[in-house]
Amino acid sequence: MENNENVQFPPQSLSQLSHVLSLMQQGQISLRLGKRCMTALRLMLDDPAMAATQNITQLSRTTGVSPASLTRLAKLLGFVGFKAFQLLFKQYSKIPERYYSAQARALIDSKQEHGFVSERLETQKASLDNVLLNLDKTQLAHSIAALIKAQRVWVYGSRQSFSMASLLSYELSLVRKGVNIINAAGDSLSAILNEVSPGDLMVVIGSNPYSRSTVLLAKTAKSMGLPLLAITDSIHSPLAQVADICLMADSQSRFYTNSMVSTVFLIETLLIEVTRRLGDKAVDHLRTREELISKLNDEF
Repeated sequence: MENNENVQFPPQSLSQLSHVLSLMQQGQISLRLGKRCMTALRLMLDDPAMAATQNITQLSRTTGVSPASLTRLAKLLGFVGFKAFQLLFKQYSKIPERYYSAQARALIDSKQEHGFVSERLETQKASLDNVLLNLDKTQLAHSIAALIKAQRVWVYGSRQSFSMASLLSYELSLVRKGVNIINAAGDSLSAILNEVSPGDLMVVIGSNPYSRSTVLLAKTAKSMGLPLLAITDSIHSPLAQVADICLMADSQSRFYTNSMVSTVFLIETLLIEVTRRLGDKAVDHLRTREELISKLNDEF
């Protein structure tokens, strides 16, 4: 059955199931799930192997909801029962999920010929609205303070999120010193972590499907006592679970990969406030950069 033009019930893949959860969190669909069931669903999505191998009693203890609640969750998602629901996770554990090609297939199968520009625009407007809806002003204030006070800032993002890490590190380096993008020159993560100091800040960027290297870096940095700022897509993401500070940007869209529009907006908003707080220091740093650009004759 169809509850939303982009959602199939029951979901046929973990990416579709994750999309359902995201839409529920945004209030775009309602399945009458309590917060504990939604948290349990995110825990299962974060660890598909766990969800695939534990029986309903074990999974109940792991997720903190009753076996009856897990069965009810499965049926609300359109499955005939818990075993059919769990099969989705078992299939994932055997065959790597094709997230991006599945997104592209859904895009192609939609066969929309007219109005796709306006439809795309409306989707992105909704995505930006969700940034404001999910924006925690306390977390934003902590993020601004952390980016200003840190001795050095290390920024990491893998695959598509590398472009966001590059944007953040470049723009921040224009207004303050000590900003580094990780892996820009192929350095190993262990080598980078060997260079960090207690006064530094680690920034990680990523959204579903999450990069294993990003999650491992975040967890390792956390275990080292390094302050951690995550820019991610959900409060239930594995990055949000370990971060000291978390900002969220909606990455869902009718694109064959994650949309970065909201992430760019959030990063620019964050850096505008950082620049305002730095004041004359930011202006002086920019002037120094402009002088160097001029000496190198690097503007056409």
